[in-house]
Amino acid sequence: METVAGITAMQDLASRAGISLAEGTEPVTLVPLNGGVAALDQALARGGTVVGYKVGAAAAQPPTSSATASTQPAASPPPSSAPA
Repeated sequence: METVAGITAMQDLASRAGISLAEGTEPVTLVPLNGGVAALDQALARGGTVVGYKVGAAAAQPPTSSATASTQPAASPPPSSAPA
């Protein structure tokens, strides 16, 4: 495990996956899902990149938003990611 000051788990994961979280002025929204998927639905409706964390039981509940999902591949956090 390696800790790099100033690098978040989502930045590390995006880098390892070879994807960009956002470009230009696109927003990046970080949503904790341990309280349910309602916040995820709201974030998806606003657009931009949405990163969900603290997934737990929320993984079994897909978002109900009609917002268009990203075409970027989904990825799981690497074992070295920061604890939730």
